[in-house]
Amino acid sequence: MTNVASNRNSALDSFAVLALIITFLLRYAPFLADRLLSGAFLDQVHIYGPIFSEVSRLASSGVVPYYLPDIGTGFPMFESPHFSILYPFYFFGLINYGGPLASLYTLTNLTLLHIFVFYLNLYVLLRCATITPWASYIGASVGMLSWNTQLYSGWITITASYAWLPLVLAGGVLLLRFPGKACGILVFSTAAGLLALASPSQSIIHAALTCLILFTSGITWMCVQRRFADVWRVAWSLAVCGGIAFGLAGAAILPMYIATGEMIRHIGAAAPLIGHARIPWESFNLYQLTLKEVTGIVVKPAWIAIVGSPYVGPLGLIGTLLTGIYFRRLDPFLRMLAVAFGVISLYGLLSGFGTNLGLAYLNFHLPFVNRIREAGRYLVLFVIGASFLSGLGYSLLARSLEQYNERRNARPLIPPGVLALIFAGIILWELFNNGEGRMQIGFWILALAPILFLLGRICRLSGYQKVASAAVFVSAAAVVIPVRGFPASKSDFNKPMNLLSHKVIQNFVSKIDTSGYRVDFRDTAFSNRLWAMNASYYGVKSFYNQLTPQPYDQFRFSNLTNIPHLREMMGARYVLCGLNNLPTDGAAREILETEGYRLYENPKPMGRITLVHRVAGSATNEPEFINTISKGFDYFSEAYVTPHDFESTQYFLGSAQMLPHPRDRITKIVDQANRSYSEVESDSTSLLVLNEWFTPAWKVRVNGRNQTVLRVNQWQTGVLLPAGKNRVEFEYRPILFRVLMALNRITIVLLLLLVILTVVRNARGHSSRIQSPD
Repeated sequence: MTNVASNRNSALDSFAVLALIITFLLRYAPFLADRLLSGAFLDQVHIYGPIFSEVSRLASSGVVPYYLPDIGTGFPMFESPHFSILYPFYFFGLINYGGPLASLYTLTNLTLLHIFVFYLNLYVLLRCATITPWASYIGASVGMLSWNTQLYSGWITITASYAWLPLVLAGGVLLLRFPGKACGILVFSTAAGLLALASPSQSIIHAALTCLILFTSGITWMCVQRRFADVWRVAWSLAVCGGIAFGLAGAAILPMYIATGEMIRHIGAAAPLIGHARIPWESFNLYQLTLKEVTGIVVKPAWIAIVGSPYVGPLGLIGTLLTGIYFRRLDPFLRMLAVAFGVISLYGLLSGFGTNLGLAYLNFHLPFVNRIREAGRYLVLFVIGASFLSGLGYSLLARSLEQYNERRNARPLIPPGVLALIFAGIILWELFNNGEGRMQIGFWILALAPILFLLGRICRLSGYQKVASAAVFVSAAAVVIPVRGFPASKSDFNKPMNLLSHKVIQNFVSKIDTSGYRVDFRDTAFSNRLWAMNASYYGVKSFYNQLTPQPYDQFRFSNLTNIPHLREMMGARYVLCGLNNLPTDGAAREILETEGYRLYENPKPMGRITLVHRVAGSATNEPEFINTISKGFDYFSEAYVTPHDFESTQYFLGSAQMLPHPRDRITKIVDQANRSYSEVESDSTSLLVLNEWFTPAWKVRVNGRNQTVLRVNQWQTGVLLPAGKNRVEFEYRPILFRVLMALNRITIVLLLLLVILTVVRNARGHSSRIQSPD
């Protein structure tokens, strides 16, 4: 009997997952048919599109994209909170994101994939809490249909990271149900690692906060029941989970956290933050719900326009109310989970109102929580909590109906009957008042229940009627909720100035040397940062980027636009000028005109590799060197180093500083983003300058031996060479990240072994139970 029941539950689970897939496809069929974009504005067009395209291009060429050479002066991707290059479901190295518009569609497809992952993980969360498949299907649909999910789809990294939060909580539920068991440890740690790899930012804070609430509730419940041995098992299980999660995601978290101390973060119109500085109070309460928007929980899904929405619709609200109505009928474990998710949901909702309900005053003083400046960001917690509670509520409603069939007592049916009328009334009101433009979506989604009913009949599956009946309510709720999407014609990509910039770049990129030199942009009509981000699609290096946060020293340098000789020294061979702009070097000559823009060539650009024999002096700081370069010096024959390296460098170069060097020769062997190998021949000692942004991540070997990397000319990288022929190998190799990346690989292998062992052990136990007599 146990095996029969188990097989029946597995079949129902499979049918419910099929219902999830069909619901999702019907929901997004018009979106896909109309070729819409999930994100069409500044962040997706000018930040994520270029950097995802750059990372995929490097990964596809076999280069580890530690840093992005075409973004700014070389953006250190391994230190970025945007995302980790190790996250597997961005498919770096497997797919090509393509050019400017193609990358936006690729990001849209990945966003849809992660919305489905979020949907599926909500279902898994509910099933881990022993909620029936059909009720879990409804609860998961509440989260997928919520307007908050639609709003988050505008940012691939936000959607991807929060897609794993329900699975983290599912792992927590399993740890509390089965303390010390491998299933909970595997699910919790793997989900936590994927969440952090997708975007090591605000989602980590929310995951930690929700887990704190969940485990506090669970451990308190265990203590009340005097299950102290289980408390100990949960404690060491969490320690193991923490180790596994760090093994998976330490490469995303630790380098980023360390580097944040030297980064600048822009927070809207307010003054930017430097390092780990706290967000000021006046910038902490942006984009919060007003009290009159509380009705947005259940009506007018697209009404609230902040980054986050409380809308769960009548399906979510009624399910949550049913949990409250039937709370006393829950067993102790589910009662504890209802309290925990109730607290999570309530905290997310109250935080979404910011100062209007007072919780912002608490959040402002909580460590790490006070790094989240937009109150609306907390509403994702409300949505996840409401999804769980609604699934639980509908399962309780089914029990009440079963009791009615047994006892024929109509009183328990009064509350759900009233709620059903409210549900129907809200849906009808939405259709009559706000239904314009939604009938195409309604046409598709209304086919959901008939499709599931027919499939259930064909498969002759016991219990399919409940899933098909649940689909009736899901489709009714979905028909009034629009799918958020934008045609490319209405996106920031299609703005005339943006299209013009791409056309201009395409016209000149094949006519210049982009491999060893940079292009400076000087235009008052279109930001040089946006020019540079667009140029990165075509392999054009510049000095600017649109990212935040970013290294503060690179940001300061990008603002030094009018310093004579500086851009040429850093490799700007070309300058693209708008109608009313000119190069800083008056000797630059015009070589091309296209679409009203003029391309100039500077007379003295410094290439990627330069050999000098003289140290001209030392530069203590940026202002001192800026003053030096403003006056001009021969950076083809001499260089400035730090005061710490000045005497040793001068001593090493010795008399070579006074001699001519007509026989110097540099032969490039490898010239890639992360590597520069060359053979250098000189009859005297020398200083080889690599015209790449100086960072400790650059390592160098001379004739197979590690050598000290020098900071040259404030921002460049260099190494001292003895006389004669030398093989020089510069390589961008961030040691900490590489160690943690190796740890990531080892952890994955160990997890796979653990999964195999667990499956084998469970299979043996299952077979032994079958063979044993009753």
